[in-house]
Amino acid sequence: MSTQMQNEEKIHWTVMIRSAPGSEGAPVLHALRTAIAALADEIAVSVFFVEEAVAVLRQEASVTHPVHQDLLAEIRELQGEILAIVQPGSNPGPFLPGVKIGNMATLVRSMKASDQVISF
Repeated sequence: MSTQMQNEEKIHWTVMIRSAPGSEGAPVLHALRTAIAALADEIAVSVFFVEEAVAVLRQEASVTHPVHQDLLAEIRELQGEILAIVQPGSNPGPFLPGVKIGNMATLVRSMKASDQVISF
């Protein structure tokens, strides 16, 4: 089977995380674990952090949320895409290594191309 055909057949998920780190029920942890499980099952995953969840991706979060940082590192190792959606004109950084900056158009394009969209 050609590489192009394999890429066309690969399932893609968009995971959108809106919850603040430390929210009741640990939605950020559940979202990251879901992304890792999907990546391990050979599903391509783009993880978008929006609103309050963007705080997880800031460099200072490595001290306040070490478990999140371990899970983010695993997502990167499994070739998952991690994006921060920031407001136009805001000061976006500094973010952890490997974090891409996106906007709502980036999120919408990913959702449109996805087989599954999951929101936490």
